[in-house]
Amino acid sequence: MRRLTALKAAMRGNRQHWNRRLPVLLPITHVAIRFRGQVWSLPRPHRHHDVIRLIVQQTGAATVDAHEDNQGFLDAYGQYLNRRQALLNAEMNGQLKDPANIRCGKLFSEDVW
Repeated sequence: MRRLTALKAAMRGNRQHWNRRLPVLLPITHVAIRFRGQVWSLPRPHRHHDVIRLIVQQTGAATVDAHEDNQGFLDAYGQYLNRRQALLNAEMNGQLKDPANIRCGKLFSEDVW
């Protein structure tokens, strides 16, 4: 029950994920970065540095500042989740490779693929 309450709090604002009875959580499918008002993503097994390389190639940006909530994942709906939200989602979907190896309460691509 405590985990579900934490999950609801983390997912607050992402209403399309919730019906009135049970959370509907789809698996994590992409790494993603929000940069200059746009979400950039690549499917698994890519890493966030691959998305940064894509952004630099496509935009010509000299640097990509993507801190904290701007680094995350997409679920199968294409909904952006920050690292904390994605960790709870991956945990509920059984996607974690080694749950005992989670760092800082955040999901990293190495944790799921």
